[in-house]
Amino acid sequence: MTQPFRIRLTIAEGDHHDIVVKPFDQLTVAEHIRIYENDSKDEGYNALDTAKNRLVRITGAPDRFIRHMRSAEIDELVRVLDEQVTANNMVMGKLAKVRETLDAWEKEHNGQTWNLADARAVLEGHSLFTTTITVNGRTYTAPFVEEATFGQWIDLQSAMDVVGGEPESMSYVRALAVMMTGEDGPYPVQENEENDTDYRTRANAYTQQRRADFLAAPFVEVLGAAAFFFSNSERFAAICAHNMSSLRSLTRHGAEPVRRVIPIGGGLMPS
Repeated sequence: MTQPFRIRLTIAEGDHHDIVVKPFDQLTVAEHIRIYENDSKDEGYNALDTAKNRLVRITGAPDRFIRHMRSAEIDELVRVLDEQVTANNMVMGKLAKVRETLDAWEKEHNGQTWNLADARAVLEGHSLFTTTITVNGRTYTAPFVEEATFGQWIDLQSAMDVVGGEPESMSYVRALAVMMTGEDGPYPVQENEENDTDYRTRANAYTQQRRADFLAAPFVEVLGAAAFFFSNSERFAAICAHNMSSLRSLTRHGAEPVRRVIPIGGGLMPS
């Protein structure tokens, strides 16, 4: 599927709903969360009711339109959705291949352990590496992490401390909103004589606009940018690993990451 699949469901004249199923590489982060990261178990009273609930969630179509579909329409819709699911599984499979490559690194390289540059090269080889995202007419770039201010690291830590958990891709969005550079200027710094409340309001407006953009950006690009930061910075990985389980294989030697905070001295210590 290289073009969106479109079907108009009509119950009566003037009463219709248009379903659009995008190719996987065109899915936004918000759409990926709704389709693939939803906590719903698609439970129903029977198998057909369960299938109907799944189609409602994935397509966004009202229940009454899905119930009105003919068998041939359902079969065609399921076929297209299966193509999208296959593509999603391929991307997740690439992450698994990255993990396998890194796990076998020492054996394949005469006992030499891999470093961040090696991880980056493996990611690039699997097309899981992005440094630039253009969305809603704005371009964001992944900078060298060494350029990040202490305030950004503090706010990244706060962005990862979400009570109750959330879809993994939302953690990508929160992290990129803090770390990416863009045309909206550098990360906000409190101005002389600006009070704390006004500064937080301004900083929150800055990150909220960015979160909205990254939710509307292609999932594959946002995943790639998150992988860029994860593979470039052990500090980023230590802060974000528990929110980004799909990327934990990029942690050096495959060790289970320990959640860490940044003390005044600038190093990392267990929280």
